[in-house]
Amino acid sequence: MIDFPAPESGNKSRMGRPPLNVMRTALRVGKDVPKRIDAVLEEHESRAAFIRKAIDAELNRREQAQRSKRKQIKD
Repeated sequence: MIDFPAPESGNKSRMGRPPLNVMRTALRVGKDVPKRIDAVLEEHESRAAFIRKAIDAELNRREQAQRSKRKQIKD
């Protein structure tokens, strides 16, 4: 983010939303996937928010499965 000179008020803080610490990623999906996502979106939910939640849920599921597998090997 670029620091522009603060307005004459002397306030040196940046305006707007703080950085989200995210990375832009292109994702190829089948032609029907956006329509399917749109059909299940909650009110005021964006496609991007849905995809982020879905990815987090799948990562959590797989990480839990890996932890369980390691625990079984250990025992």
